[in-house]
Amino acid sequence: MALYEQGYSRRQLAEKTRLSRNTVRHYLQVGHFPEITRSREQRSKLKPFHPYLSQRYEQGISNASLLWVEIKAKGFTGSVDLVRRFLSPLRPTNPLPNPVGVESITQVGRFKKLSSRQGAWWFTRPQADLKEEEQATLRWLLSQDEQYLTMYGLVQGFVEMVRSQQATVLESWLRTAESSKIKEIVGFARSLKSDYGAVLASLQLSISNGQVEGQISRLKYLKRQRFGRAKFDLLRIQVLAS
Repeated sequence: MALYEQGYSRRQLAEKTRLSRNTVRHYLQVGHFPEITRSREQRSKLKPFHPYLSQRYEQGISNASLLWVEIKAKGFTGSVDLVRRFLSPLRPTNPLPNPVGVESITQVGRFKKLSSRQGAWWFTRPQADLKEEEQATLRWLLSQDEQYLTMYGLVQGFVEMVRSQQATVLESWLRTAESSKIKEIVGFARSLKSDYGAVLASLQLSISNGQVEGQISRLKYLKRQRFGRAKFDLLRIQVLAS
């Protein structure tokens, strides 16, 4: 509206704002930016899960992606954006730099330089399985960057999906992972999509070819040990005896 009052034409406004001419014309006719409202259908999808989400939030789980995966397993069919909108009013306007119970990193305990391997291990394990000191350090780490929270939610969601074999969640998880804009997560999601059939089958079926792959790896290892030193007869005996 400000640009229109300065003399810009509808075509110039469309080019400058990268909106269609119909959208520009609609905004100019209304006279103000139209409010974006959520439909009753969208609100009703999440309403049955409000108590569960509130309970989990009080327990310290505030990552929308992680909570979305949890309620997906309980029958929720909506998007992760609905969960984010629900959590938004619950979060404090001016959050503390560190989570409750961790006033500073020096109070976490005997905190040492965190290696990438240790950090990855904390991200993949259930928080309940970590020691109290590790949980406190992990909460501090997640409070430092919103991207850490997003990554933690996606990793925990993937682990739970595999552990519980939730095949119906796979497609939604992949979409959320690709839209996270986290290079490593996006790359991992794309690698899963390249072998989508096998990944989906692993979540749907209780059988696995892991035993076969293990035997093949063992055979190759024995062959490398005996390379150039013995014929097939000795290799056969060693395979059967080991």
